[in-house]
Amino acid sequence: MKDQFITETFSIDLSASDTSFTEENPRFKDSIWTKYTLPISVYYDRDFLTNVGQYSSFTNENLPKYVDGIHIFEGKMMKGKLEFVEFYNHYAKIQIDSGFEELPNFDKKLEDLPLLDMEVEDIYAHAEEVCKKKYPDTNYNFPKLYTDAYSLDSDGFKYFDSFINNRRLIVERSAMGFPKNEIVETTNNNQIYWDCINRNIIHPLPYVLYILKTGFADAGFELKGEILTDETLINKCIYSGKDYHTTGEQKEHIIKVFAEENDRTFDVGGQQYASFIKSVKITAPGKYRVALDIFLKQGLGTICIKKNENQIAEYTNPTTNKEYFNNTDNVIDVTIEEAEKGVVIKVEIERLATNDIQQKRGYEGIFGIARIELRPIRQHKTDGSAVPFIINANRVNIKRAVPDITFGELVNIIKNWRNYDLTFENEIVTMDRIKIDKSIDPMDFREFEIEKSNEEKE
Repeated sequence: MKDQFITETFSIDLSASDTSFTEENPRFKDSIWTKYTLPISVYYDRDFLTNVGQYSSFTNENLPKYVDGIHIFEGKMMKGKLEFVEFYNHYAKIQIDSGFEELPNFDKKLEDLPLLDMEVEDIYAHAEEVCKKKYPDTNYNFPKLYTDAYSLDSDGFKYFDSFINNRRLIVERSAMGFPKNEIVETTNNNQIYWDCINRNIIHPLPYVLYILKTGFADAGFELKGEILTDETLINKCIYSGKDYHTTGEQKEHIIKVFAEENDRTFDVGGQQYASFIKSVKITAPGKYRVALDIFLKQGLGTICIKKNENQIAEYTNPTTNKEYFNNTDNVIDVTIEEAEKGVVIKVEIERLATNDIQQKRGYEGIFGIARIELRPIRQHKTDGSAVPFIINANRVNIKRAVPDITFGELVNIIKNWRNYDLTFENEIVTMDRIKIDKSIDPMDFREFEIEKSNEEKE
């Protein structure tokens, strides 16, 4: 396998080039690569410029200086980055950074690291318990953060105080705590509604050192060094800058049932019956009224309403002098905890088999044999849409609480911000502060300076 650099659009043959690798000291760069080549001279022709780009032109400022690809060297394939250093009349100077495989997870997203994900009994009580701890007694916390991302003038956030993880005095308990989001029953013009009380957004924030240790452990290294006792970092958390919570918004569900959709047919006393099962999964808390309009030939049939397989109501041969069964008596209550997991509302119908009813007053199009509606009893915005309810799940999932960056990007940010050196030895990665001995005079290398090599003067 010949030495070469391969990209999506071109390849460069390096088999005739004298390639010298140099180990890079990361303290001298803002990024972390493991190896790089000394500049390599690559002679080019017209075909090269056609495939790669007119880098020899005076109008080449818009061409990319860096190109990602695969570096094949001495039979080994490595991820690499090629840099066009300079272009001359007949050849170009390139440099290749490669050897990324020595840090296999540096391009892995933080959310893909093996971070904590666990259920808790009550997220509000859990946050209250955790906020009294510090790292390393906990790997995450719930600091109070100001946000202007939500309009306090909107119906959904009229009870919100502009703080994520809003821990404050709870008057009725005369104690500090995290106020809970609730849905409360209200009455307006003799009609009952449920009002969405969105007081809080609970968002766990992982500690920086926890993420660093987990990321290096994922690559097979143990993190050591002064960074573990850095007083600035030890209490620093990472905020994702994106929504961690989920939102449940009540919606009206309308299900039309047609004769051909039966699950099975069976015989009762010489008459053929058909069975129908329709279900809807509800993920928003509140009250839902079940409205049924079912065609029952001779008034014969059985209707059963269930919530998560628990029977709410059952009607057998409910009509005697009419063939349509209309019912709006059943209101199903979906709690916040139930909505988090999802509630399945099911309607089972067994009736004499008939063809579809083509038309029925009050409905457009073919009526079929039944119409099932789940009508939310809810609080509306002024524009008529439902007020969303913020669900703070009883779960701590750090994978959802980290920003959309790679582990390598995080390491670079910390290294450059706090001026850390990074060294690898066996299965240990050490991050110590870079210390410069100012008592030593810098060495003078000016006597070795040259303008350009003879090769570059061509």
